[in-house]
Parts: sequence; structure tokens; C-alpha cells
Amino acid sequence: AAVPAAAAESASLPAVPFDLERHGEYDYAAEAAAVEAVVAVLTRLKCAGMDAADEKEIAALDAACARLEQVTALSPAPSLREDPRLEGAWEQVGCTSADFNTRKGLTGLGGAPFTSPAALFYCYDGGAVCAKEVLRLFGRPVLLNELRGEYGFSPDGALMQERFGDADLGGQRSSKEFAGATATTRHVCITADGAVRVAKVDAAAGVGAGGYLVYKRLAAGEMEARLGSTRRAVRADD
Repeated sequence: AAVPAAAAESASLPAVPFDLERHGEYDYAAEAAAVEAVVAVLTRLKCAGMDAADEKEIAALDAACARLEQVTALSPAPSLREDPRLEGAWEQVGCTSADFNTRKGLTGLGGAPFTSPAALFYCYDGGAVCAKEVLRLFGRPVLLNELRGEYGFSPDGALMQERFGDADLGGQRSSKEFAGATATTRHVCITADGAVRVAKVDAAAGVGAGGYLVYKRLAAGEMEARLGSTRRAVRADD
């Protein structure tokens, strides 16, 4: 059955095949409180957990995400593989993965001298994934590293793997220096209102030392508008 109206606030989201039996027993208030705790930490971050100033908040964000994972373990939502709300654009707004934070972003270029991460977007569309990494150079937004590939799921739908085979790096389109990249995460939840997604870098899956990744859903056209603003800022500084 489609997701009941009480469990979905945005009319723009697709109908979701929630489990009706679990829906009747699920504690939506507890989920909302857990999400609020996660958001409270996110508001204190300078750059999604990837800035040195964010280090003091990583433990609090990790604890809040762990609580949300615990609360949503019995969520009536389907597996990520079956959840149509994954489709569309997301911004990574939080991260507690030590490996990811050490790289200062997706490509590692955010850790170069005088460079820092500014924003990281993902767009999912029918099996295709595009990641857009915006970096700052000397404090100015510099556009853009873009990775393109495909995504798939484990048989139980719990793990999602993104396989990137093409990338624009450092201003070079389809960079010959890019040898490909793979990222595997374990799905934690998409919140009942569809606004937040949480994934886990699972050490048991052989993909790093653990940690959470938190994403915010973007409205239609929001990612493009923000990237357009970055392009205009770069041109204005040239």
C-alpha cells in the first residue's frame, strides 16, 4: 500500500509502499525527536563535518545518528532498493566517517593546499548517479568536480554501491587521471517525511572504518540554482 498521508508531508514525493502493519505500530514521534536531534547537530557544522572546526561535533552527530538508526529499525518504509524517494537530488550535510573527513570530500582534492570542501551533491536517476563536488580555493567557490556512474543494491536491498567510471576533475572533462571509484554504504533510513536520508559506512562491508553520512533532500531545481550561483561567483572573480 502507498504511504499514508500522516507519514508523508511533501505532496511532491512519490507514493511509497509502506508496510501497513508496521505503520500502525511504528513510533513516528520517536523518529521525529531523533531527527530533530540530528538536525540540531547539523546546524552547528561549518561544512557537513568535513571542516576542522567540525571535529568537536563529530561525536555528538555520531550519537544522534546511532539513536536515529535504533529508532528507525522497525520503520515501515521499504528497503532503499524499493523506495522511490531515493530518486532526485540530495546534498550531503553531515558526515562522521573518519576516512571521508580525512579526504575532505569525495575526491580527496578538498585536502589540497589552500583548498577546502564547499558542498557535495548527489543525483540519482533510474540507476545512474552523478556526484558534484564544489571546492573552495583561497576561500572562493571553485566549480566543479563531477563523478558519473551507476548504482545498484545487494540482494536484500540493505547495501547500495555506487560505481563511478567517468569524472571531470580540476577543470578537465573526462579526466584521464581518473581510474574509477566505488562507494558502498549500508542504508539506515529515509525519514517518514522524505526530507532526510542516512547511510552508514559499514566496516563489516569492508568499506572503511565506519561512520554515518547524512543527506538532505533538495527541491526540484535547487541543486541547479545553487550550482548556477557558484558559476556566477567564479566568473565574477575572474
